[in-house]
Amino acid sequence: MNLASWGIVFYFLLYAYGFYFFARAGLREFVRKHGVVTGVISIISTIAYVIWAVRFGFPEDGTAGSAIFSILRVVLVWNCLFFILYLGDRFLQFSNGVLRYTSEASMPFYVLHQPVIVLLGFFIYNLEWPVSAKLAMMTILSFSVIMMLYHFIIRKMNVLRILFGLRGDKTLRKDQTAPSVDTAKL
Repeated sequence: MNLASWGIVFYFLLYAYGFYFFARAGLREFVRKHGVVTGVISIISTIAYVIWAVRFGFPEDGTAGSAIFSILRVVLVWNCLFFILYLGDRFLQFSNGVLRYTSEASMPFYVLHQPVIVLLGFFIYNLEWPVSAKLAMMTILSFSVIMMLYHFIIRKMNVLRILFGLRGDKTLRKDQTAPSVDTAKL
């Protein structure tokens, strides 16, 4: 099975090795120690990949060129991943209100993006606009609709928070203590 020239076996191996490496405690130390080197290898292997693909095209399966190209692809992918982790570890070690808000919104955003885009696309598809205008309209509208749904509805209701994979918010719960009743007045 082939998915855009990247076989399913490649994706499975990438997933399996990713699980293996990211489950190890030493990955962070590795990334911190070799991050710059992985960045250099990423740049070199990206240039080699692009030159090969543009100049020679993708090699046929089962050839020596295919094996070398697959090795190049694996080196490229892993070093890019390690370099991205290095950059994140080095420059993204902070938090603020915007990051906390968007981090919490990421799961509902992920769940809602497809139905919202499909629904909006149904109405935008037949408009006699250039594709670039449709894309801009789709991007702005879908982002706005998803964020409004999240901000004004999902995050305000514990049931929806839980359904969208978020923790319940204790401040949204109704006061669970029963009101005191003065039985003397009854």
